[in-house]
Amino acid sequence: MNGNPTQWRKMKINKASEYQRDRLRILAIGPAGSGKTTQLRTLPGKKLLFCFEDNALNSLQGDSMIDYQLYLPDVVEIAPRSLSSKQNVRSTPPTGEKPQAFDAFVQDFNSFIKDEKTFNSYDVIAIDSLTSLSKAVMDSVLWLNNRMGQQPAMDDWAAQLNTIENTIRKVTSLPKMVYITAHDTLMQDDLTKKIVNELVLTGQLKTRIPMLFSDILKFQCVDEKFSMLTQPDRYNVKIRRSISGLKPEVDVTIKNFNDPQSSGLGSLLK
Repeated sequence: MNGNPTQWRKMKINKASEYQRDRLRILAIGPAGSGKTTQLRTLPGKKLLFCFEDNALNSLQGDSMIDYQLYLPDVVEIAPRSLSSKQNVRSTPPTGEKPQAFDAFVQDFNSFIKDEKTFNSYDVIAIDSLTSLSKAVMDSVLWLNNRMGQQPAMDDWAAQLNTIENTIRKVTSLPKMVYITAHDTLMQDDLTKKIVNELVLTGQLKTRIPMLFSDILKFQCVDEKFSMLTQPDRYNVKIRRSISGLKPEVDVTIKNFNDPQSSGLGSLLK
């Protein structure tokens, strides 16, 4: 018990029986065209979307409850590159153009969370998509490491991983509902040889990013019917939910786009 008494803090014991979820942090996964972006329209309240895919806006056009900031893909260098490690291989000199997408997002995001009035005017913070955000981060990393247009090295991947994880940790810590989309694809596990749907992310991000979300929901479209998986199966092992009372597969087709919150994911949250 030596030392300054002010350094000691009495632990407050919390009871699980009294726990109430204060907000949802949803990771919406699925291939292109599965309806995960469109489901943003069904969520209650005012939404702010940080958009890295301009195609996403086609799904949201005309919705008065969604505002957005668009970060178009940076212009990448179009030049032949060799992956050879030989010293005598010629290389095309970089153009010197600095990528802007991720830097603009960081500036806008920091400005947004510091502006209390603007911040409080939104109920949901969204990113579409985590996959394209990752590409924007890598562009910035390659620029910083003077390797624009070249094959990423080990330290480039490590820098991208840390930057993406820190970014998503910051977003998911906000006292708002968070909705982030990500692409997935069928892959074979190197160890078990099982074929599973895996996030299109770098290395350990496939495991570390899902840990930041309360709900991981899988969206799919079959015969023009949009559905959402809420429980894991043999191909989708990362799915989980904190929303009670949902069936393993739920129809989330939007019946009326004039009133999208009456169907889809938003109606289930009610």
